[in-house]
Amino acid sequence: HTHKRTHTRNLSHSHTLSLCILLHLLNDAEKQALEKSNDLTAGFDTGLRALNNTTGEEVPVFAANYVLADYGTGAVMGVPAHNEMDRQFAEVHGLPFKLVVSVNGDGEELDTMASTSRFAGLTCSAARAQVEASAETNGYGRHAVQFHLRDWLVSRQRYWGTPIPIVHCSSCGPVCVPDEQLPVELPPVDASGFTGRGPSVLAQLSDWCNVPCPSCGSPAKRETDTMDTFVDSAWYYLRYLDPKNNAAPCGVDKAKGLPVDLYIGGVEHAILHLLYARFIGSFLHTIGITPEPEPFKQLLTQGMVHGQTYQSSVNGKFLKPDEIAECEGKTVELATGLPVTTSWAKMSKSKYNGVDPEEIVATFGADTARLFVLFKVSTCVTNCWQSIHFFCFFFVLVVCSCILFVVHCRLHRMLCWIGTQTQFRGYLGGCSGYGRWHSKRELQASTL
Repeated sequence: HTHKRTHTRNLSHSHTLSLCILLHLLNDAEKQALEKSNDLTAGFDTGLRALNNTTGEEVPVFAANYVLADYGTGAVMGVPAHNEMDRQFAEVHGLPFKLVVSVNGDGEELDTMASTSRFAGLTCSAARAQVEASAETNGYGRHAVQFHLRDWLVSRQRYWGTPIPIVHCSSCGPVCVPDEQLPVELPPVDASGFTGRGPSVLAQLSDWCNVPCPSCGSPAKRETDTMDTFVDSAWYYLRYLDPKNNAAPCGVDKAKGLPVDLYIGGVEHAILHLLYARFIGSFLHTIGITPEPEPFKQLLTQGMVHGQTYQSSVNGKFLKPDEIAECEGKTVELATGLPVTTSWAKMSKSKYNGVDPEEIVATFGADTARLFVLFKVSTCVTNCWQSIHFFCFFFVLVVCSCILFVVHCRLHRMLCWIGTQTQFRGYLGGCSGYGRWHSKRELQASTL
């Protein structure tokens, strides 16, 4: 373990050294130091050398803290000239920087390969295509797309979700409900008999829960968890195209209207919900239902409405509006007289920063509230709600409406008066027959 180990390996997508193998090649002291270190730039030269098939150059192989063992194959190609983490690691360990893509004077990457590259002058996409073609021709690689999908917890312990069509058998394990028994429907229940304590509602319904195993016929139990509603909302748009289809989510002929032109969703759903909607869309394309793997052409993420939040400077407790007051230009806590910490946060009951929309609608009307939300900020920007802004907006709206009404009445009277004095085209006097001259008598009759 004390002598220098130097080997050359030909690394490809199908033959990479995982991090656990690299750690096995290190001595015990190196292993312990690497495992205990929280420094992302920590790492050791394994003594191994990999061969870059594209350039023919040898590349040193390091065991590094910042490379995740469960990401891809556990081995990555370092490009310190174009990756910040690779750059930091290379600086600590004295590794060379090789410019691959051209940069301008501000250090921004361009869409051309660097002069030091074998593909100098080519666009990045053209160079990538040549590298892929060379790898496939010479048998050391091929183009591939690797997808990463986080685990998705879809079950809920509540009654009003979609039943999961699985039966649990002590002999066969989880068994799918046969197609001819689908869909599994929720049983009718008397809500007065449930307290919200103990197991879920479905788990307490023995007549519905206990069924024979579809595979072996022995006693078994249905799955009593239900799907969360966002499972359905990840594909419900298909039903607009074919709402009466009871055999499939959507007919292939009707799905030709896809993909959806615009996906509008809140910022909280821009990651997980969108991710799994795309995942289901890709699956539906794979089985031949939809024409495209991507279900949406464009994404519009709505900003959230934030409320003003007050916290005690003593213990950080969230304060209700009636627990604070304005004093000499400062917001203070009534109980202590000390200034409070003011911030903007997502409206929440626990933070006492919400605004009841029913009160706004009852006082000013729904259209006024909608218009204010659209007027104040862009759709994609967070809206920090302040009631005083709403009242000012409402006042201006009322004044402007009154002014427009007065102007409209005056203009209408003026046009009627002109119509009684002169001859002009009938569309100004409200008469039919645009483009035809009318007599004074006709115009007088049309304006009454």
